[in-house]
Amino acid sequence: MQNLPRTVTSLLNRRSHAEGLAYAEAVKSRLLADLERLRANGATHAELLAHLQVQEGGGPSNL
Repeated sequence: MQNLPRTVTSLLNRRSHAEGLAYAEAVKSRLLADLERLRANGATHAELLAHLQVQEGGGPSNL
């Protein structure tokens, strides 16, 4: 990172943290909707867990 004044770096960190939290909430909402859809289609507990597992390489499972 460039050598920026402390006030700028502090605000940059706050902003990136806030955007990260907003993104996390959006992902959580999408995953909850996915789980409800799977549950409505008769998915088992194991299938719900598998859907939430993160595969090696960082991507979600393909259920």
